[in-house]
Amino acid sequence: MLHSSNLADRPLGEVIEAIGSADVSPGAGAAGAVGLALAAACARKAAAVTLKHRPDDAALTKVCSELSDIALGALRGADEDAAQFETFIHEADAQSAEHLLQVGARLTRTARVVTALLSDLAERVDPAVRADVAAAQALCDAFTEIETMNLEQNREAAIRAAARSSDPASGSTA
Repeated sequence: MLHSSNLADRPLGEVIEAIGSADVSPGAGAAGAVGLALAAACARKAAAVTLKHRPDDAALTKVCSELSDIALGALRGADEDAAQFETFIHEADAQSAEHLLQVGARLTRTARVVTALLSDLAERVDPAVRADVAAAQALCDAFTEIETMNLEQNREAAIRAAARSSDPASGSTA
């Protein structure tokens, strides 16, 4: 079980090794969440560099702080996704599937917040860091694509798990 420690506290190389391993988790959901954290970090970089030239910009200071919180929350989401996915694989029940879906839905809402912040930041940041905003948007878009597919597959798995748990022939009850 490679995800016994938080992904946020591990060296990047270890995170990549864990995601690329044959272990059941972390996988695509955690990788997407790490990408979302990187999106928030790139956006924060653009805001922070711009703040060096406009230190009195209170709105930009607030966005910078919010992006920092989002990045940490996305990393926590990566850990939650990995743990919930592993639980679902072992339990294969409707409740663990629902918990996994809730993590994905929460991360998706976070991505929408990042997208909204990026649209505000795009024209406000120093021109020298607009590539950071573009990188943030590309990473956020990648997360959205990954998570959309992940949620679809997890919903299908939840339906199968619910059907198994209500099937008297399976030996379990709902």
